Amino acid sequence: NCVSRTKCGCALLGFLFSLAMALSAKAVQEINVDVCVYGGTSGGVIAAVQAARMGKSVALVALNNHLGGMTTSALGWTDIGHVDNNSGDYIQGVAREFYNRIGQKYGSSTTKWTFEPHVAEAVFNEMIQQAGVTVHTNEYLTSVVKSGAQIIAARMNNGDIFRAKEFIDASYTGDLM
Repeated sequence: NCVSRTKCGCALLGFLFSLAMALSAKAVQEINVDVCVYGGTSGGVIAAVQAARMGKSVALVALNNHLGGMTTSALGWTDIGHVDNNSGDYIQGVAREFYNRIGQKYGSSTTKWTFEPHVAEAVFNEMIQQAGVTVHTNEYLTSVVKSGAQIIAARMNNGDIFRAKEFIDASYTGDLM
């Protein structure tokens, strides 16, 4: 009958509302690290990896759930690597490691300057995981706390607070800067 369907409908709506509230009620975290890198761009990933390799505790905060910025979003041609007979000798360090790993993904023992976005993202994700960097996705900056001119904490849209000795702005827009 119509009355019992209405009661069931109200009960179901109430249950779904309660479930939605419970799922969205995430506890706010305070994350304390040596270095907080804001921006999951290629530069952000490389900075986070290097800081972790130097023994620092690192949090990488990404605006979405993909790391690598333009490199993993269809920019799979590295202009500068093709100069000097494709040697790319002037590209060294962690950046060169990235391109070497790209080559390995394609079964090559040499550096590869062109790649598919999903391959680049797989390499970045492996590098982050191997370095022990903690990644926080789908978060963006809402405010900072400063002591004098130094940023000591950053609050994100979900309420999480990152406290760090050093902050690196690796966003495209300089939001943390």
